Amino acid sequence: MGAALAMSEQFDEPVILRTVMRVSHSSSPVELGERSCDDCTPTARLKRDPHKLVATAAWARERRPMIEERIGKLAEFAETFPWNRIEWGDRSLGIISSGVVMEYAREIFPTASFLRLGMTYPLPPRMVREFAAGVKRVIVIEETRSFPGGAGPAVGSTGRGEVDLPILRRTAAGGD
Repeated sequence: MGAALAMSEQFDEPVILRTVMRVSHSSSPVELGERSCDDCTPTARLKRDPHKLVATAAWARERRPMIEERIGKLAEFAETFPWNRIEWGDRSLGIISSGVVMEYAREIFPTASFLRLGMTYPLPPRMVREFAAGVKRVIVIEETRSFPGGAGPAVGSTGRGEVDLPILRRTAAGGD
C-alpha cells in the first residue's frame, strides 16, 4: 500500500490497489512497518482546482496532453517497477499474467517462463517485448475481466492471444 501512495504522490495521479476476492478473503500474518504520517498535523484543505479535478469536455480537452505525458512517464516507470518482473524458466512457453491467476498458472505450468505484472497499466512495453522475444510461445492469462487485455498484441508480441483459466486447464489436461 505504501508503494501505491508514493506513486500517487510522485505522478500526481490516483493509484488503485486492485484486490481479488480470493486474496481479500484470505488470512495470513501481516508485518507492520513504520508509519510515515504524522497524526498530530491536520490534513491540508483540498485546493480547489476545477480545471484539474472536474472532467468536463472543455477542460478535459485542455488536460489531455498532460495526461498523455503522465501515462508515458508511468509506462517508463513500469519498466523498472520491482513488482513487474521476468522469471525465466522453460523458454518454450511464456505466460504473462498478474495476481492470483499467476499462482494458478504456476501450479499448472511449473516450468514455464513468466512475466509477472504487479502494475498492469500502463504496461511496460519493452519488458513485454523482451519477454515475448525470449520465448517460443506467449499466452496472456487473465481473470474474468480483461485488464491486461491484449498485453501481447498491444506491444507487438507474436503471442497467441488471451486465454482464460478454465480453457487453460482443459488445454493442460489434453482437452480442446
